Parts: sequence; C-alpha cells; structure tokens
Amino acid sequence: VLVALVLLVGATALGLWFANRLLEPIGNIIAAATDMGEGSMDVRVPVSGRQFAEFQTLSNSFNVMAGRLEQQQSDLMAVNAQLDERTQFTSAVLAGVSAGVLGLNADFSLRLPNKSAGELLGLDLEQQLGADIRELLPEFKPLLELATQEKGGARSQEVKIFHKVTGNLLILLASALAERLEGEIVGYVLTFDDISALASAQRQSAWSEVARRIAHEIKNPLTPIQLSTERLKRRFSHKIDEKGQEVFNLCLDTIIRQVETISRLVNEFSSFSRLPTANLTKVNLAEIVRQAHFLQAASFTDQDWSLNVPEVAVPINGDQTLLNQAIQNLLKNAGEAAQMGKLKPARVSLNLTWGDDRRIFLTIHDSGPGIGEDILPRVGEPYVSTKKAGTGLGLAIVKKIMEDHGARFSVNNAPEGGALISLIFPEFEGV
Repeated sequence: VLVALVLLVGATALGLWFANRLLEPIGNIIAAATDMGEGSMDVRVPVSGRQFAEFQTLSNSFNVMAGRLEQQQSDLMAVNAQLDERTQFTSAVLAGVSAGVLGLNADFSLRLPNKSAGELLGLDLEQQLGADIRELLPEFKPLLELATQEKGGARSQEVKIFHKVTGNLLILLASALAERLEGEIVGYVLTFDDISALASAQRQSAWSEVARRIAHEIKNPLTPIQLSTERLKRRFSHKIDEKGQEVFNLCLDTIIRQVETISRLVNEFSSFSRLPTANLTKVNLAEIVRQAHFLQAASFTDQDWSLNVPEVAVPINGDQTLLNQAIQNLLKNAGEAAQMGKLKPARVSLNLTWGDDRRIFLTIHDSGPGIGEDILPRVGEPYVSTKKAGTGLGLAIVKKIMEDHGARFSVNNAPEGGALISLIFPEFEGV
C-alpha cells in the first residue's frame, strides 16, 4: 500500500509537471492573442530552452506574425493620417474656390458637394446627399452622358448650361470627368462656374460696338436729308397747286419727323456706346431722388406717386449727372408701365432706406402688369425691352451706370403685382 501510494503521488506530480510544461506555451499564446485582439500589437510570447522544439517554433512564428501586424498597423495609421490631411486640404480647397464642385457615385447619386455649388444652384445640397443628380438637376444630364462616353479619363468639353435660380437665369460653364478604375466607372466629378456676368459684359461690349458703328453710319446722312427736305418745302411749296400742296407738305413733314425719330435713336445709340465714365464724388442721394421724383411726377399727373426719403442727407460716392439720368429713366419707365396696369389711378412708389449693414436701398414699385417670365432674366441687357416702341437701351444704360458706382441693379415682379426695381448702393466711404 505504501509503495502504491508513493507511486501514485509520484505519477501525479510527474503528470502535473508535464502538463504545465505542455500547456504553458499554449497559455502564453492565448494570452498574447487576447491582448492583440484588444488592440495591443506590441505583445510577444516568451521563448525558453525548456520548451519543446515544436512550441519554440510556434512561439517564434507567433512573435514574427505579431511584429508584422504591428508594423502594418503602424503603416496603416500613417497612411490614414496622410489621408486625413489630404481630405482636410481638399475640403479646404473646395470650400475656398468660387466654382461649384460635385462628387458623384457611379450611379450618378450625389456624394460630395462643396459650399459654392449649393450657393450657385440655390439648393441645400447637404440635404440632397444620395439623390440622383439627373433628377435633381436635369439640365446636367446631357453633360454627364457626354462624360460617360469619354475614354481614358478625359474631361468632357466645357458646355454652357442655363439654370434658373429665384427668377434669375444663370449661365454656367460646366464640365464633367468620369473616374475610372481598371476601365470601370467608379464615379464622376462635375465642375461648373457662373459666367452670367461675363456673358452679359461680352454681349454689352459687342452691342456697344454695333451701336457705335450704326450711329456713325446713320448720323452722317441725316442732316443733309433734313436740310434738303426743308429746302424743297421752301422752294417748291408755293409752285404747287392747292390740291397737290397739301399732299406735298404732308410728305415733306413726314420725312422731317421720321428723320428726327431716327436722329433720336442714333443719339441713344451714341449714348450707350460712349457712356461717360462716372466721376465719383460725395453726393446727396436723397436730394437727387427728390429732384428726379419731382420732374417725373409732373409728367404723370393722373397717377398716384408716393415718395419715402429720409429727411437727413444720404451721402454716397457717385456722379450726380449720371445718377439723375438713371433714376429719371427708371421713374419714366415705371410711370409708363403703371399706365398699362388695371389699377386706377395707377401708382408708383419710390423708397430710399438704409439697410442693417449701412448699405443704401432705393426701390421703385409700379402698379403695372409686371414683366414676363421669359424676359425677366434678360432685363438690363442691350436691346431687350418690354415696350413695343422701346429701343431696349434705357435699362442697359442704367445697369452700366450702377456698375460704375459699385451698386447692384435688380428687377423682379412684386408679389402684389407690378415691377419692383432695386438699386443697392454700398456704404459711403468718404469723409
């Protein structure tokens, strides 16, 4: 019994020793794997000469694997840091550029818009993420189809796109690029910029040159025609019998009147093509408005004209002659438009106020029929007129004068009816 007990205790001790030697490396590997699973990539398994050769090989392989994982994690973190920096840089660039940039997925869904894109399009694009751009902005659909057909990642040719925002028609110069990976389209980059002002300036410059040439070619023969007509009237009027004299004088008077009409049109052409540059000095806009209102209201005595102007001086940097010309032109147009309205008596209201940012707002509202939606976006361009007998140069001259004064000129239809013209002057910068 004693020998058996000694053998049993010895066998148990030997079994425990062998089990510990067998399981200790496995336990170390399990503990290290657990730590690695929790994010600690710097753990290693101890290797000793007391371990079996197989466990030594397993521990060394585990340590090599852990070292590689640690290095890969370090490399990935470095790459992620670079990507974050590039993303921040790209976001800063996109936020700072005035052009609109839209990042699209392969299915044309909106992925990444910049701030300028939303401002140009008049949309809150952050709320439209994931929307199909072809449905959200159908005018861009042909451009995207053109980009899809381009090979080798080439950017599509730039095209003009017309986009309407709050009653204004914008001219956007846009292009699109299809992003490809191994020949497959993975996304699109759509860029566009507002060239409405540039296009308008180009058209105005072209029309100005046309007007100058027309005025030059027409004005020269007008005076000889008028003088010759008057001479014929004086020379031969008394030699014609009474029956033919009335027709003769009527024809000559018609020629003289038409020459005067052509002369007036030529003078408008000349005024538009050679509009003098504004000589900006300190002027009182309130007094200019009062004078213009007084002169034009006297011409429309059957209408109800109202004037709201501050009693104090409203100083601005301006040219008194050009401002008086522009405001009188606008008031004359407002009075003529009010006559065509249904409201009797017709009304014209003129308001001059300060804004919160010290800018100066001058608004002219008439009770006329308003301006057609098809013409409204082009009001202010040369030879665009709402009047049958108009030349279309009046508002173009007003717009040019406002540009020389650094002021903003806009025309809209008022909610209650009639046209609403707004002139917004910058804050006075003089002393």
